[in-house]
Amino acid sequence: KEGDWADDNSITVVPLLPPVVIPGTGAGMTDMQWGDVWIRVTDGEAVVLDAYVTITADLDIGVSGDERLATSVGSVTTYTDALVGSPSLAEEIAAALIDQARAPMAEVAIPRMTTYTMDGITPGIEPGFVTYSGSLLPR
Repeated sequence: KEGDWADDNSITVVPLLPPVVIPGTGAGMTDMQWGDVWIRVTDGEAVVLDAYVTITADLDIGVSGDERLATSVGSVTTYTDALVGSPSLAEEIAAALIDQARAPMAEVAIPRMTTYTMDGITPGIEPGFVTYSGSLLPR
């Protein structure tokens, strides 16, 4: 139907597994893996897309100037199993999901101490943990 696509269509996204951060396997310090994600697009009556998508993205962790751990998402790889419809539509929706996930992960405040500050903060990865180290200086 021309012109009223948004009124008659729906997109359903169900994350079957939560996003996780694991040690890096590519260019990033860590990888974010998200999947499987079930995506269904309907045109009001018929199923246009029915797909399962797994998303993997390079995730780097650095330190911003105001004592925050800052993340940046690098290259994104999607694996799509489209049961009905176009895999490229599923990948386009997956890219939009990554864009939505970037904002809440952008920065995480490092806990502040009232009598000390940290200098030369360096992030790291230990099995199951993101770490940071630096020099403690009196405020």
